[in-house]
Amino acid sequence: MVVLSAFFFFYGGSKTYLFGKYNLMCEPVNYTTDPESMLLVKIGWWYLMLKIAEFADTIFFVLRKKFNHISTLHVVHHASVAWGVWIGLKFGPGGHNAFFPFINCFIHMIMYSYYCLAALGPQMQKYLWWKKYLTQMQMIQFIIATIHATIPIFYDCGFQPVFAYIIIFHAVLFLGMFYNFYRKTYTEQIRLKNKSRQFLEEMKKKEEQNGTLENGKKVD
Repeated sequence: MVVLSAFFFFYGGSKTYLFGKYNLMCEPVNYTTDPESMLLVKIGWWYLMLKIAEFADTIFFVLRKKFNHISTLHVVHHASVAWGVWIGLKFGPGGHNAFFPFINCFIHMIMYSYYCLAALGPQMQKYLWWKKYLTQMQMIQFIIATIHATIPIFYDCGFQPVFAYIIIFHAVLFLGMFYNFYRKTYTEQIRLKNKSRQFLEEMKKKEEQNGTLENGKKVD
């Protein structure tokens, strides 16, 4: 998955935003059948296959009855992405629609690199301290995608605003879900740890004040 994400980011980017002729601010959809446009459609089709393969993980988890591996975020995210890519590919391949998948591939390169390290075993745990920053990067991705998608709404470059609204809907939905995951996984865990540590410190102080401890030893 790391290699595939890297391929779509660099090769797709070479035809669009990295080295292509795409305007970063606003790019209309090219509905012609010239070789360059059709190549982008083919890239988009293979990208759709990648998103379907990612969603297939959910199906395999269900078949293997590993329901603890399935979350609402997992299902909604992968199902919505595959559906959204299909709509874009069917009715508006390329153009401004290409930006969200472009940055998504970059994030997925990093994300799957993390999963590869994690799969190597417990000895790699000390190198995986940056997991929460990966979630932060994903949320930043959705914020950037939302801002970028609003441009055609206010600036007419020939890109249909309806696609912009679809992108914004998906980006805001994912941002909310990932933020909720981040808050529950990291923020609340830190708060509970701090609360637990504070409770233990208070109990120790009370014991010392009551004279139950003297120089670290219990008083008879």
